[in-house]
Amino acid sequence: MITHPCGQLSPRGVLDMGRRCPHSCTFCFYSFYDNSDDQFHYLRRAPWVSGEALRRVLDSFVSWGLTHFDYTGGEPSLHPECVEITRYAHRELGLKGRMITLGMFLLAPRQRGGVLLDDLLEAGLDDFLFSFHTADPALFKQLTGAELDKLHRVMDHLDDRGFSYCINIVVSSLNEQTLSETVAALGGRRVRMVNFILMRMDWGLRNRPNIAIAKKGRLTHTIRHLTAAVDLLNQSGIAVNIRYAPYCLLKGYERHIVGYKGLQLDPYEWRNGTLAASEGVPYLKCHTLDEHRHEVVPRFENDPVYKLVFGPQCAGCGLRPICDGADAFYIEEFGWEEFVPYAPPVIHDYVHFRHDYPGVFLMKEQPHE
Repeated sequence: MITHPCGQLSPRGVLDMGRRCPHSCTFCFYSFYDNSDDQFHYLRRAPWVSGEALRRVLDSFVSWGLTHFDYTGGEPSLHPECVEITRYAHRELGLKGRMITLGMFLLAPRQRGGVLLDDLLEAGLDDFLFSFHTADPALFKQLTGAELDKLHRVMDHLDDRGFSYCINIVVSSLNEQTLSETVAALGGRRVRMVNFILMRMDWGLRNRPNIAIAKKGRLTHTIRHLTAAVDLLNQSGIAVNIRYAPYCLLKGYERHIVGYKGLQLDPYEWRNGTLAASEGVPYLKCHTLDEHRHEVVPRFENDPVYKLVFGPQCAGCGLRPICDGADAFYIEEFGWEEFVPYAPPVIHDYVHFRHDYPGVFLMKEQPHE
C-alpha cells in the first residue's frame, strides 16, 4: 500500500465498459434511464463499449498521469473482451484496476478450463469492489435479484488467495436495520474498506421520485443504524467512507464523509466523467486543484441536475463552504427539522476532517495485499 496525499486530486479514472446489466438492483442509478415504464429496460439492452474505444480511454489515463481506475458498467465482468482489456491495462500499460461488480459471474467456467476470476487475476486485475448490501440472502435477492451465496463463494476464493477487496453498501430504508449484521458478516474476510452510499435520487430515479423517496427513509432513522455499523468497522480496523451524507446529521463521524465537493480529492473516486466514458470518449473533469475548486465544485450547487438545496439555517453554518446541502426531493418530503448547523469558525478545506484518517487514502498496489 501507499498513502495518497490527502487533499490532492484523485489518480483514478473510470472505465465504463457499457451499461448492459442482468441484475435488478432496486436503487440502481440508471433506473428508468430511457423513461421506459420498465425500471431496467435500458440496462437489458444497453450496448457494450467496443474494445478499441476502451483501449483508447485506457491510453488516455496514462497520458493524463492517472495510475488507477475502476471497471464499471452495467456488469463489467460480462463484457466479451473483459479479460483481454484487463491484460492490456495491467500488463501492457501498468495501470492498477478495480472491478465494481455484484460478482455473480466471476466463477463462471471458461472454455479452456478454470473460471473467469482466475483468468482476470492472471491478466493482472488488482482489486474488486463488491456490492454486498445485506447479509440476509432473502433481502439480498429482493434488493438485487441475485444470489448472495455466489458472492460469498467469490469472496472465499479471494480470501484463500490472500487477496483483499472493498465493499459497497447502498443504504436505504429497505436494508438500514440490517447494517450491523451485514458488516458483522464480513468479519474474518479480507475486506479493507467499506463504502456506505446513502441513497441518492439521481439519474433515472429522478424521473420517479415517488418510487425513490419511499426507499430512502428518514435520515435520522437511517443514521442511527449506520453509525452502529461504522463503530463495528472501526473496531475491526476496516476503513469507512460514507458518501453523500449531510455532516450535521453525523456529528462525530465527519472523518468518514465524502460529498460531491470532495469527490475529486478522494483517491477512490473517478476524475473522468462516466457519461463520456460510457461512449468510449476520453474526458477529464479537471486537471488541476484550481480547476476543481473554481469550475467543478460550483456545478454541484448550481446545476439543476443535482437538485441540491440549502435551508435558511445553512447560511451561518461553519461547514457551509464544504457542504453539499440536501436532496431537494428529500426536503420536499421531510423538511429541514433534522438539519442543525455548525457554529463558526468557517471551514473551507473539503478534506478538513480527513487529514488524520489515512485508512481511506491507502491505495492497493499489489494484488495479494
